[in-house]
Amino acid sequence: MDALREQLAAHGLYVKAAAVRLDGDTARLRLGDQEVTATTEALIWDGHAHPAEQVEQVAKLLADAYTVHVLGWLKSACPGWRHHHDAGAYRATWLAPVPEQLRQAGFRAEVAAPNLVTFARELQEQHMIAHMNGH
Repeated sequence: MDALREQLAAHGLYVKAAAVRLDGDTARLRLGDQEVTATTEALIWDGHAHPAEQVEQVAKLLADAYTVHVLGWLKSACPGWRHHHDAGAYRATWLAPVPEQLRQAGFRAEVAAPNLVTFARELQEQHMIAHMNGH
């Protein structure tokens, strides 16, 4: 499971060791709505068993699925933004005009970040500024 955590970190997803639950000879890692079970021989994810040597491929699949999960959650939690992912960055653009009140509150109509975690944090911050200022 440590190898999976290392590979997830390579994709910008840093999973704490405390997120891993030990259950006899298996370890379970939950990331959003995804769960991976690891034994000494295999990684089981999405109903499929992958040889333990395929940890890099499983980490990529898991990171991609988690990205879809987080972006979907952000669309429902932070309405009013257009989201997209391009050339190494996650981006969101505020769809409404930005009144002076929001500008003075430090609101940015565009959010961009190189990784998903930073993007989610910054988008939530900007959305909260808009919300606290009546938008």
